[in-house]
Amino acid sequence: MDLEDYINSLGSDASNLMDDPELKLSMEVYIKQLAEQLKECIQYYLDLYYVQYSPSVYKRTFGLQKSLMINDFVDISTDAMSLTISLSFDDNLSWGNSIFHSSDMFKPIAIDQGWQVGSQNWFANINHFGYFDGANFIENGIKEFLSEVNDSNVHVYLDGEEC
Repeated sequence: MDLEDYINSLGSDASNLMDDPELKLSMEVYIKQLAEQLKECIQYYLDLYYVQYSPSVYKRTFGLQKSLMINDFVDISTDAMSLTISLSFDDNLSWGNSIFHSSDMFKPIAIDQGWQVGSQNWFANINHFGYFDGANFIENGIKEFLSEVNDSNVHVYLDGEEC
């Protein structure tokens, strides 16, 4: 069922959303269910990354694998007539020390999008050491979610851009 059908099944239209506390609560529950479905899709592809590659030099903490979470707060916009919920990564689990630099790296971006050391390094051409092309677990999860939901009223934004 898409969002418009869901609203219609509740016997109201979107213009009355902000005036009806029961409808608002029902919509919040529906948005949270969609967020859980999106989380499951992204988590599936993240888990797939973990089973497809096992490091031989270091021991995994599995922090990233456990870090994806759904925010409890549903943002309700009366102007745009929209409900928004965010998925994020737990900061305590998603940051890690780089073995080559004294700075931390944000593991979700590094694993999703990949990384590369400078070409002057002797190990620059060694996969998972000098470079990694990225697992694309976030994008793949979003694509799967959107294909499962197939609802033109449901939108997913990543870094402010609609997917």
